[in-house]
Amino acid sequence: MTAPVAAPADTTSSSASDEGILVGHVDALERALAEAFRSHRYRVEEILEDHMEAMLNSQTAHQQELAKLRAENALLRERLSLSPAATQLPQAYMYEQTLASIAKAGAKAKTAHN
Repeated sequence: MTAPVAAPADTTSSSASDEGILVGHVDALERALAEAFRSHRYRVEEILEDHMEAMLNSQTAHQQELAKLRAENALLRERLSLSPAATQLPQAYMYEQTLASIAKAGAKAKTAHN
């Protein structure tokens, strides 16, 4: 006598419910990741905005300090009767000094030649 063989269980309904549970877990994970990315993005934007504001404040302070130094330089040059045109670049000042030394050397050579 053979033992009765059990009929195969209905696997379609159990796999469908497993698939539904899996889809639910994936959706929940996707929503959690989206929320984490969103909050991270807002935090990074806040940090970058604060950094940009600090950089602008620093640049403004630097430009103000440069303006004060240039004004002071111009005032001192005026008091010393130096050329005000050379206040823009240090290279211009060096050029002015070089021309003056060349002129002095030329004048010395001319007087020594005579």
